[in-house]
Amino acid sequence: MAFGDQKNVNKTFYINLLCILQLLIYAGEGYPNGAPTSVCDNLLPIHDSILPQTSDVPYTIQLEPDQFKPGDKIKVSIVDPRGKSLKGLVIGAYMKSGRLLSVVGQFLQFPTDKLKPLKCTAGQMNNTLTHSNDISVHNVSLLWEAPHVNTGDVIFRVTLLENFQTFWTDVRLTLRAIEDVNETKPTGQEVTDTVLSMPPIDFESCGDSKGCFLYPRYCSGSGCLAAFTYSYRSNTSEFLFELMSQAEQNYISLGFSKDLIMGGNDETFTCVSVYNTSAVQHGYNPGHYNIFKNSITEYGILSQDGTLQCRFSIPVNTSIQDIEASTVYSHFNETFVQLAWGSAMPNRLVIFKHEDMPPQSDVPINLRERSIHRGSAFPFLVRSHCVLMTVSWVLMCGMAIAISRYFKDFLPDVKVANTKVWFQLHRGLALTIVILTTAGLICVFAHYGSRIRQAAVPHSYVGLAVVTAAYVQMLSGLFRPSLDHPARWVFNWCHRLLGLSIHVLTALDSETQAMLTNVDTQTTSTKLDWLLLTLYVISMLVCCLFIALTFLSY
Repeated sequence: MAFGDQKNVNKTFYINLLCILQLLIYAGEGYPNGAPTSVCDNLLPIHDSILPQTSDVPYTIQLEPDQFKPGDKIKVSIVDPRGKSLKGLVIGAYMKSGRLLSVVGQFLQFPTDKLKPLKCTAGQMNNTLTHSNDISVHNVSLLWEAPHVNTGDVIFRVTLLENFQTFWTDVRLTLRAIEDVNETKPTGQEVTDTVLSMPPIDFESCGDSKGCFLYPRYCSGSGCLAAFTYSYRSNTSEFLFELMSQAEQNYISLGFSKDLIMGGNDETFTCVSVYNTSAVQHGYNPGHYNIFKNSITEYGILSQDGTLQCRFSIPVNTSIQDIEASTVYSHFNETFVQLAWGSAMPNRLVIFKHEDMPPQSDVPINLRERSIHRGSAFPFLVRSHCVLMTVSWVLMCGMAIAISRYFKDFLPDVKVANTKVWFQLHRGLALTIVILTTAGLICVFAHYGSRIRQAAVPHSYVGLAVVTAAYVQMLSGLFRPSLDHPARWVFNWCHRLLGLSIHVLTALDSETQAMLTNVDTQTTSTKLDWLLLTLYVISMLVCCLFIALTFLSY
């Protein structure tokens, strides 16, 4: 068949090429029923890293009266002169004095059909308000009661949301105190950071005078994408930490966890540098987001040519005061280490969620030892799942379909076990697909367990649909009617359509392929890892060769 004879090119061949398509699905998650407590410190909505508006705030905020003394009641009005709607907000009053702003006072009256209290401090209610639904309103009226002690000037901090993509954060309005602060000293007293000069990190001492966690796996020191060094000073009972990222991002974050999942109040330290502003933030991850609680006030930081480095010390035991209780972290305990990097908001030093998968140490690390540790952005079982599924569905599924359609006349006079060669190849590939798919399914469930739905949605649903359909396809092939059976044509069409549907479905389920594109050869750890990666590369080469042979067979 000539290449120019397009009339005889079966549509099935083009359907097979759908395996290279990628369909990336993004799920935007907002909070229509009110902001979470993570906004208490920075008032920044978690809206898929969408930046707040930099234009003038279109809403008018009025305080009546504009001065107060302890115990006074203040009317707060928020109106949009444009007549447009207001879908959400967060509002609270904070002491002006001090770097660590403390929420004060309480809201006595507010529209309960639109707003609800947001508990930002222990033992206090109604000191911060947020929306309880996403119903649009044109104005909001509140009644705020000042604290009964003299705190000095108060700043109302407000976040206003017009819609998911359009919002203004940390809008500030000052309420003047009639009396100056005299004897009462604010709890958020002024604290000044001490930024020390910092030479580049010395990685030559890794394994000697300090321990190191290096990523990617086979990098060395300054050639790594990210690194963490640690050393224990017994004379001061302190740990000295150093962080480095060459990802050309604004922050590098260090996380400690008892397991391989960063969440459940795991401790974090984040070095941030945007333009001429820097900080080292101490916080925790209650889920898949970070809450900043306090700052490390003495640190060194170096940011140049896309490389960010920082150095700071912490005591053996650190603590974080949450809304309800205080959590104490002991750094004498072995812990998994995770590094993450990403961008931060200028002037606010608020970090956004990382876009690259964060690497984790292979084993728990004893921070008092001086060892060199490595890690991966993907656990071994997840990498195994990716390779097995890709080999099964990108390579073998396409081959099985093409053989049944284009190679029925291959070696017509040769039979294997009294069956034509094409059918034995087709059946062998189909059974191999089912076996490898089962192995891949076991790998991913062994790693994620009951968390599989939270770990990869909608990929997990589509993947299970593919696996189920594959088993149905295999069983239908085993119990197919004979060639002369009257219903054989029904089986042929159903078997063909189901096979093509599975293949198309795997093309749409692109998440596994997207994960593989983030795994570089330096993240593999054992000989078995190298074997899986080599198998994947070979399968891609064979797939390309098979497509070429298919063209030549026309």
